[in-house]
Amino acid sequence: MNDNSLKVVEVDINEILPNRFQPRIQFDEDEILELSDSIKEHGVIQPIVVRSIGDKYEIIAGERRYKASVLAGKETVPVIIRNLNDKDSAEVALIENVQRKNLTPIEEAVSYKKVLDMGYLTQEQLAIKLGKSQSSIANKIRLLNLSDEVQEALLQNKISERHARSLLKLKDFKDQNFMLNRIISERLTVRRTDEEIEKMRKEAEANKEADAKKKDLADAKNDAEQVVFMTEKAIKDLGDKVSDKDKKEAEELIEKVNKAIEKENVEEIKDAKDKLLTKANEFASKVYEEAAKANNTDNSSNEKEEDNKETNKKDDDVVDADYEEK
Repeated sequence: MNDNSLKVVEVDINEILPNRFQPRIQFDEDEILELSDSIKEHGVIQPIVVRSIGDKYEIIAGERRYKASVLAGKETVPVIIRNLNDKDSAEVALIENVQRKNLTPIEEAVSYKKVLDMGYLTQEQLAIKLGKSQSSIANKIRLLNLSDEVQEALLQNKISERHARSLLKLKDFKDQNFMLNRIISERLTVRRTDEEIEKMRKEAEANKEADAKKKDLADAKNDAEQVVFMTEKAIKDLGDKVSDKDKKEAEELIEKVNKAIEKENVEEIKDAKDKLLTKANEFASKVYEEAAKANNTDNSSNEKEEDNKETNKKDDDVVDADYEEK
C-alpha cells in the first residue's frame, strides 16, 4: 500500500458501488435514517474505504455511511482509496462487520461461505484471522443447509441460533418449516423443540418401517399369486396327463398359499409359495416334454408326407416315360 492510498479525497457518490462481498444482508432502516440525519447536519465524519474498479469505486468498508449519505442527498462523500484485490476486500469487509458483533448468524454464514468459495483461505485460516475456532466457522456454514423459510426467520431474529441448530436434525425442508411454525406460534423453548423433533423422527422411522412391511407383503402376495396362476395353467394344459395324486398335492399347496395370503403373514406366504413353486416346476417340465413329443410327431408326419409325395412323383415319371416309348 502506498502513501496516496491513505489520503482522503472527495468522490462523486454516483461513482461508488456497493461491496459485492458485503456480509450484511439487511440494514436497520431506523439506524440508517438516524445516521442520515446526522450526516445532513455534520457531514460524513469517518471516510468510506473504497477500491478502484475500472472507472468506479467499490466500497470496502462503510456501507451504512454510504446508504445514509444517499438518503441525505449528498453529491460527494469523503473516501480513502486502497489498493486491494478481491480476496483482501472480502476479508476486510467481513472482519469489519464481524468485529461489530451485530451480524445475524445467517449473515455470518453467508459471508464465511463467500470468502471460502473464493478459494484463497481454508476454514482453519479463516478461523485464525477472525479469532474463532474452526468448529465455530463450520457450524455457522451448516446453517445454510436449512430451508429458505428457516434462514429468513433466523435472519429476522424470529428464532434463535440454537433453535436453528435443532432444526438441522430434520433433513426434509417441509419438516423444518412445520417445526419452525410451531416454534414461533407456540413459543417453544430449545429443549421443547428438541423433544418434539425427536418425536417427529421416531414417528417418521415408524412410518418408514410400516411402509417397508406393506411393500414386502404386496411383493410376497404378487409372487405367490403368479405361482398359483402358473400351476393352475400347467394343470389345465396337461389335462388327463396329470395324475390324481399330483393334482391333489397341487390343490392342497394352492390352498395353503391362499390361506397364508388371507392371514397376510409374509413368511408363511413365502414358505407356501416356495413349496408350490417346486410342484409348478414339475408340471412345467411335463408341459415342455409333451410339447416336444407333439413336435416330434408332427415332424415325423411331415417327413412321411414328403416321402409319399416323392414316391408318387417318381411313379408318375415312370408312367410318362412308358407312354412316350409306346
